[in-house]
Amino acid sequence: MGVVDKLEQAVRDGALVLSRPATPPVFASESLRAIRLHADEDTFTIMVDDEYGDVERGSPALLLNLVLMACTTYEDEDDVLAWSRAHGLDVANEQVRTYHMSLRAVVPGLRAVVRGVPHVGFLEWQLNSGEAQRLRRSGVDPTTSPA
Repeated sequence: MGVVDKLEQAVRDGALVLSRPATPPVFASESLRAIRLHADEDTFTIMVDDEYGDVERGSPALLLNLVLMACTTYEDEDDVLAWSRAHGLDVANEQVRTYHMSLRAVVPGLRAVVRGVPHVGFLEWQLNSGEAQRLRRSGVDPTTSPA
């Protein structure tokens, strides 16, 4: 079973609902977009890197992939200064620092909900190859895709 299959199964079996709330203005000028994940009694909102414009046309599995990539990025860059730089954000902005501190609870909570589901590798994502290409091609939500 490939990564795309595991993402799709996680959405289906975990009864995950992913939505796209408004992105706070402090993040909207960059390529960050807000994604909300709801499962049972848990609701999490996380900023995802949407450099390639996947959020607006993405299926729930694609959105989950972006959420998991954001979790990994936070885990790899948990220092607020490094994380802010990685996203082109101003570390002096209180909203940025407050959001970053909230990730201390959000990321472990998300990981607990999805229980080890993998995401497409970062290089594969950037190159749009293999599973990334499959996810982008097969995962287009016809209700949100451009005409």
